[in-house]
Amino acid sequence: MNKKVSEVRVTNDYSIFKLSDINRAVKQKKVNSLKPSIQRTGGNLVSILVDRNNHIIDGQHRFIACKELNLPVRYMYHDGVMTVNDLMDINNTCNKWDPADHALTYAKLGNPNYEIYLKYRQMYPGLSYGIVAAILENKYTLSQSSAGSMSKRGFKNGEFVVMHENKSKVIFNRLKQISTFYSGWNKRAFVYAVIHLSNQSGFDWDKFISKLQIRHVSLFDYPKALDFVKVLTEIYNYRERKKVQFPETI
Repeated sequence: MNKKVSEVRVTNDYSIFKLSDINRAVKQKKVNSLKPSIQRTGGNLVSILVDRNNHIIDGQHRFIACKELNLPVRYMYHDGVMTVNDLMDINNTCNKWDPADHALTYAKLGNPNYEIYLKYRQMYPGLSYGIVAAILENKYTLSQSSAGSMSKRGFKNGEFVVMHENKSKVIFNRLKQISTFYSGWNKRAFVYAVIHLSNQSGFDWDKFISKLQIRHVSLFDYPKALDFVKVLTEIYNYRERKKVQFPETI
């Protein structure tokens, strides 16, 4: 990335600036948090960075704060070619991008995997970003509840792929059912256990959910998905003459 920039310029003409389609979504809460200091200094002391087409590369929240306060905007031109990853790198030096920021950016660029990801994240706000990704990727681990399925680097680089949306939809619906009577339904270890059991041939969901509604009081906050698999299997086998053993490995 060419880092050549011009001298600092100042303007009150907000119309010349454009928000970049590949930048993250503007957060009004962030804009509001910047306003007091920008008000005190009579404008943004840290210049915003724009390309030669006046698309804001870095500083969109500072720009909007200045605009809403009717204060002058300090800005500099960047003469290089800017890629999505360059934009993320620049912004990360100031404020870290979260998964929503990355997802919104790739969705704006037309990546259907991130569009699907955002759709389910909105539908199930009780689930973390990583868990939503785990369900859509069908990637999980039984060893540690803290081990996220979502490859952070791959997700940031636009490599996230939805494996089987219809299969994932089943998992989301099952978790929604469980949420009506079990408060730990959205814990990572528990979700991974549900994914694992749902992947097993011969697993009867209707039988399982009818027993879980009664026996969920026996569940504790286990640290590993494997612990949940064992307990949920015991619940599944409750009062069954023929016990079923599901694999405890992926």
